[in-house]
Amino acid sequence: MMSALPARIWSQIVTLSGKTSIFNAITWVWYGAARNRYNLIIPLVDLINLNARDEGRFTATVEIKFQDESSQYHLSRHLQPKTGIDKPTRDEDFDVELFLTRDEITLAQAGIQELLNEILPESVSGFFFFDGERLDEYEKLIMDNRTQAK
Repeated sequence: MMSALPARIWSQIVTLSGKTSIFNAITWVWYGAARNRYNLIIPLVDLINLNARDEGRFTATVEIKFQDESSQYHLSRHLQPKTGIDKPTRDEDFDVELFLTRDEITLAQAGIQELLNEILPESVSGFFFFDGERLDEYEKLIMDNRTQAK
């Protein structure tokens, strides 16, 4: 079973702004894509920190360490503009690299995404990674539907 973040970290996440960015980073590093509140894939350039983009820096790296069963993992996904592209605007303008080590042994690229999907399938990720703002929108939708039904 994947180990959870310590309560101290979760309490900081809950009380600070940027929770959506954190969840986007986690889903991007794990699945290779992050989705907005309309379930559309967020363009890679929009995953980069705004301050970095304003300064002309278009690279990003997300790393997480986790445990599954008795193995220790270190997962990293990195994006950077392709050679010759100074200001990327499309996903095709980026090179993305994925790395995973298990018990300090680097795993072959070909099987990484499959292994991640075995540990936590994307089809159930919505039960673990979700944006609380979406719940607010869902609640408003239900309330609007109830109001219209009366």
